[in-house]
Amino acid sequence: MVFRNGQDKALWIVSRLDPAARVIEYVIVRDDVYAILRCDVADGGQKEALATVTYRWISRTPAGNEMAKSHDLHFTPMLAGWERAMNAVLEREQTPAPK
Repeated sequence: MVFRNGQDKALWIVSRLDPAARVIEYVIVRDDVYAILRCDVADGGQKEALATVTYRWISRTPAGNEMAKSHDLHFTPMLAGWERAMNAVLEREQTPAPK
């Protein structure tokens, strides 16, 4: 699958999808930097999962170097927002539909 991110128009390419291993990997193409994003999901017990997210950066320009360096400053707060959004969806799915 190939798609564009609406925020910064990066091109995302799914380079690996292995549901049995619970792994997905993307190649993200931007003008200044390429990134390889890998998500490994492990069972965390009842109604939980533990995700490990790793990035590898391939910078093409000095601006790409800066983007890779500053990524962690922005990524951790994004994760908290993603977690809240996913939990909200899961809570709605577990609520019985009105009769």
